[in-house]
Amino acid sequence: SFITMVLALANDFGFAFGWGSLYFVFSVAWFNGQTLAKKLLNLRVVKLNGKPLGIWYSFERFGGYAAGIATGLLGFMQIIWDPNRQAVHDKISGTVVIDESINK
Repeated sequence: SFITMVLALANDFGFAFGWGSLYFVFSVAWFNGQTLAKKLLNLRVVKLNGKPLGIWYSFERFGGYAAGIATGLLGFMQIIWDPNRQAVHDKISGTVVIDESINK
């Protein structure tokens, strides 16, 4: 039935969201602000105050993804017009993504 399908979809989404959150939180915290894709693109997430990006800040940043989704993805597109190129999750957690290939 339709209700069963919706419940199965919600369950799958929750499962994927859970694993995704573990990946994004721990990889950014443990690998000095980089996920695998950020490493390949020479990008790094850094705190604006210079402190290391630990588990809590990484979790806070990932939680900001919900705000980006809740705004109809405008929270992610905010990087287009924001002077610091920060999305809503970066503003929430006080982070910015830097391009390390420019600094080489």
